[in-house]
Amino acid sequence: MQVFFGSPLDFFFGYAPFIFLLSDQGSVRIISLFSLLFLFFSVGYQGKLVKEAPVSAIFGFPIAAFILGWILLRSTFLAQWRGGIIWRGHFYSLKELKGTFVPDSLN
Repeated sequence: MQVFFGSPLDFFFGYAPFIFLLSDQGSVRIISLFSLLFLFFSVGYQGKLVKEAPVSAIFGFPIAAFILGWILLRSTFLAQWRGGIIWRGHFYSLKELKGTFVPDSLN
């Protein structure tokens, strides 16, 4: 259930500055610009700390955030629709996963 609440927040904080940058109101554009500058600065600073991330990673962040959000929403939808998760060819129902289920192979 947390995915359904977390993904819209990820979308809002990750993509809203890009969308609001197209606004016709000056104050909204300025806030969006500062938000994007902060986002790029924080990602760039993290890359500097790692010392292996290229500067171009700053521009890959929005793409990666979108892909991760898509993966989370799709997997959540499929798990709810199927009533469980298929992992390594075995079906695990949500009822089993919510309980204290231990597969026979681990006993």
